Parts: sequence; structure tokens; C-alpha cells
Amino acid sequence: MANELTMASLVTNAGNAHRLAAALHVKLNDPTDLRATMLNVPWLSGAATDTTKTTQVDSNFTYANRTSEIVGGASNSDIGDTSADVTPTRRLLQFQESTLWRMCQPQGGITTMAVAQVIAAATGRTITTLACDLFSGFTSNTAVGDATKDMTFEYLEDAEFSLSEALVSGGLAAVLKPKAFGEWRRSTRTLGGVVPYVPGTAQIIGQNGTGEMGTWGPFTMYSVDAVNDDGGGTYFENAVYGMGALQYQLIPGATIAAAIPDALVQKVVGPDHVLTLDYDQADGLVTLLGEMFLAVSELEDARGVEVRSLKA
Repeated sequence: MANELTMASLVTNAGNAHRLAAALHVKLNDPTDLRATMLNVPWLSGAATDTTKTTQVDSNFTYANRTSEIVGGASNSDIGDTSADVTPTRRLLQFQESTLWRMCQPQGGITTMAVAQVIAAATGRTITTLACDLFSGFTSNTAVGDATKDMTFEYLEDAEFSLSEALVSGGLAAVLKPKAFGEWRRSTRTLGGVVPYVPGTAQIIGQNGTGEMGTWGPFTMYSVDAVNDDGGGTYFENAVYGMGALQYQLIPGATIAAAIPDALVQKVVGPDHVLTLDYDQADGLVTLLGEMFLAVSELEDARGVEVRSLKA
């Protein structure tokens, strides 16, 4: 086995043979959660299927004129019979601690509670990663930007124009790789005209790091490290999309816990996951296993557009 939390590994790798600071230092990471930009599809327990279909309805109709007040009638219109599927799959996050470590661990060290908090925080990060995997699948609207150039203010304008032409209204989420967000911010700083006076400009150009960066015009800006490249390492697959482009589904933690017999393991139930604790007496290992059922899928392709920018 590998990566168990033991006294031997902690003495060697984390300086446990020396004095330890009271607090843990959390290494750099991106905790961005994009759930606010996506439609939540509630889980319906006991439906005898693992796939939920979101029915799609066409409502783009107008009344037709009749040429006579007494002749003819209306013909049936097609309201649509399509749907978008979301199918949650089981996902796991596991850590192990040796019994000796649990007896000797210092105050303020890597406690079981600290590990449990890491597992609980992984939900939003997982959803964000799965959402970013879908950006290259926005194909109804032709990708904007330039795979050979840095991100600029104009690329987001092109994305807005494209989605407006596709009839997308309301607020838009602009999800950019941190490098691309920095380039967009730089281009915004150098623009003249009305840009410096747009509400939110001063706030946006002062932001850095990752996460939600505030609003600018129709955009809620996100700097997200989980944004992918094209596979060849040429350009980033950023995206701009409206609400209804993506959907997600989580099976509630209580529903998961109810399916695990109480006599088998000790359970800690969260809103969207279950943490189980199991003890291997022969090896002296306590296993902390985070379990969740999650799905992220595209709901309506026309509501999003890929925005490309140079990776190098």
C-alpha cells in the first residue's frame, strides 16, 4: 500500500521529529465551485432508473393569419420531444491513517477532522472540473477567440455577440484559465473610451488568483485552473455560457447513507456525500472514504460558446 498517514512517513516527510507549528498550512489550490452557474436537477429516489431526463420544450411560436373568417383552421405544431440526460456515477476519495499515528499525532497536526474537511470540500472542485471538461463540446455556436493569441477584451465581446445572436439573454458566466483571466484584465486596463467607466471595471482589474472575480457588464467573471487545453497544448478551452447551458445532479448524502447497512461501517453524513470509517485490524489502518454520486452534463448546447486563447 502507499500514501498511508503513518508515524514513519510523517517523521521523514513532515518534520514530525521536530517541533511543529500549531496550525496547518494549506498548499496552493483552486477551490472554485461553479454550481451557481448551472442548473441543479433534483434527485428523485425510488424512480427505478439512474437516469434523469430534463425535457426540452420549443416555445418559439407565433399565431398564423387566416385568409378567411369561416374557412380553414389551425394545424398542429410540434412542441418538441427532446431531452437532456443526467446520470450520476459513484465517486470516491480515500485516505488512510495508521493506529500508531492516531495515538501519537500532535495537537494541531493532520487530524481525522482535518482529513474529513478535505473530503467535504472536494465536492465543488469536482463539479467545476467536470463542467470545464464540457466547454469544448459547445459546438452550436462557432468558437471565438484565437488559438494563437493571448486573451483580450474583444474575445469576450465576440462571445457575447455570438450568444446574443443565438437568443441567449440574461447574465453570462465567463470562465477563464488564470493566465487567460490575467490577459483579459490587462487588456481591460489599457482600453479607453467607455470601458474605464463601466461599473465593475475598478473591482475587476484589481482581482487576482482564482475563483469568482465579480461582475463586469453581462459577465460574472471566474478564474478557474480546471479549464483545459486542447490536448495538444496549443490553446485554452475557456467558455462563456448562460444559465441552462449546463446541469448537475447530486444524490443527497442521507439517501446514500440509507443504502449502507448500519452494522457494516461508521458513517458521517454530509449534504452531498457520506464519509465512512473502516478499521483494518490486521494492518492497523483506519480508512476514511468519501463517497458521492454526481453527474454533470450539457443541457442546451446553444447557450454556450468556447473561447480560445493561446496557452504558451
